[in-house]
Amino acid sequence: MHAVFQAIAAKQLVKIGVNVSAGQTVQYLIADAKNKHAHSRVVAAPYVNSKTRYDIEKYLRLLFSAAENILLPFGYSVQKIRDYVLHQEKQTLLNQKP
Repeated sequence: MHAVFQAIAAKQLVKIGVNVSAGQTVQYLIADAKNKHAHSRVVAAPYVNSKTRYDIEKYLRLLFSAAENILLPFGYSVQKIRDYVLHQEKQTLLNQKP
């Protein structure tokens, strides 16, 4: 199997006897996106509990990337969005030049 998140989660599900087929939606939590051990990068939904840790940085990168897709026409890059959200940099009006 490939080391993409969906495939890793699917492999975890197969190990507990869940029948997984190609194209099927697999739910998972990104636990440690850069872990050198592929099986530790995600946690399939049935394994998630209140003690499961998640990769905050990866989720922030995904969020900022999605925001950039919407706000890029107004001059907002991932870096500019990240700086504003994480460092409280002053917001500019959408009708002003960035």
